[in-house]
Amino acid sequence: MQAIVMQRFVPRADVQVWTKDGRHYHEDLMGDAISLQTHRSTDGSPGTFALTLTARTFADGSWSGRISAMDYVEIRAANAPLQPQIRMRGFVDNAMQSFSIGPSGGPTRSVTINGRDFTKVLQINQIRYLWQNDPMAAVARNWGLTMVYGIPVSTTTPQAFASAIMTRIMDPFLAGLREATDLPIPGIALSVTIPDRFATPVAIVEPYAGAFWGLFTYFASAPLGEAFVYDSPESPVLVFRVAPFKDASGNIAAPAVAPILPEVTASFATAPGQDLGRSDNEVKNWFFTYADTASMFSYPQYAYVSKGNPAVNQTSMGIYGFRSMEVSTPWLTPFLDSPGSKTAGVPQEQAIELSAYLLATQGHNELLASGSLQVHGSHDLIPGRYIRIPEEDMTFYLQTVDETFDFLGQSSPHWRATLGLVRGQSS
Repeated sequence: MQAIVMQRFVPRADVQVWTKDGRHYHEDLMGDAISLQTHRSTDGSPGTFALTLTARTFADGSWSGRISAMDYVEIRAANAPLQPQIRMRGFVDNAMQSFSIGPSGGPTRSVTINGRDFTKVLQINQIRYLWQNDPMAAVARNWGLTMVYGIPVSTTTPQAFASAIMTRIMDPFLAGLREATDLPIPGIALSVTIPDRFATPVAIVEPYAGAFWGLFTYFASAPLGEAFVYDSPESPVLVFRVAPFKDASGNIAAPAVAPILPEVTASFATAPGQDLGRSDNEVKNWFFTYADTASMFSYPQYAYVSKGNPAVNQTSMGIYGFRSMEVSTPWLTPFLDSPGSKTAGVPQEQAIELSAYLLATQGHNELLASGSLQVHGSHDLIPGRYIRIPEEDMTFYLQTVDETFDFLGQSSPHWRATLGLVRGQSS
């Protein structure tokens, strides 16, 4: 197990910007840095950054004129003696020049560069079907992903579906952006661990319109799964997986597998603040899973009812009352085979498996602690992994990380992080 507790904190941070017109800012940018905030989560929201700079002017204007939307950014940080490690790769949203009157009555000016991680390219690219002058409009409107974007209509595995979206749509977009701007943009790697048996007919999402990221988060089917981006040393990684949550015994519940990133350790000894506790607000004790068929079929929900679906925690229900969780998911096929066929009953069996997973991971929520922990920053604080706190003999799932770097007037930046912790239980 890798520990993130250090005896002496000497943070090192580094930000670089490559502009669309071929300029590269590094040392001069860091010389004007005042502060930096980053946010990352596994909840499907994009990673964000906000770099605040002095309002120093140059021959070509201030930083708000030098840096603009879709310029490429890399953020690195670590505690010495380690070299700064990649924390986020992303793209600028805007560069804002600010002016205010400070407490002393004098003017305060600064420039803030706001942006998002690689989730941005999946958010800004939209699925739209423009059929106004097309005689096939009536047909194509219902088969847009196949007819316009070339996504196979056949039943496909989660890995194949995610790969098709990336190779047919996102990779060409990034290649075109590199060619148009000469930006040193890496590709996006995929990490898909949703089992192949949860194959889904693409037909059920053919009419989808909106951001590609919306399609990914729909297929993640929370609370069954997760879709988020994190940055490995080599490239951004799009994670598409069954949420790796633990059962009441502390084991990862099937069909989930252990997270990519190993467990780390944090200590209250270096934590200036904490707010952790338990509540019955998230109690669930009745779990029903069925296929999302709304876009094409009208199979009733009761077609997926069988022994084990719904899954029920009767003891919890007797204490906390009826608390239901119904999940309509694209992981289950809506094609219900006729009795006697080789695959008859398979969708119902898979629904039982998923409801059992929900019961195992969500059926003891009242026993799980959650809250926030303030710690010194570390390059190992990445959402989507487990973090152990030895003083409490507890392990939490690290859901969000909010970081702040203060640069002004210091030989090294002050680096602190607020951790959003969920699902805390005895180690």
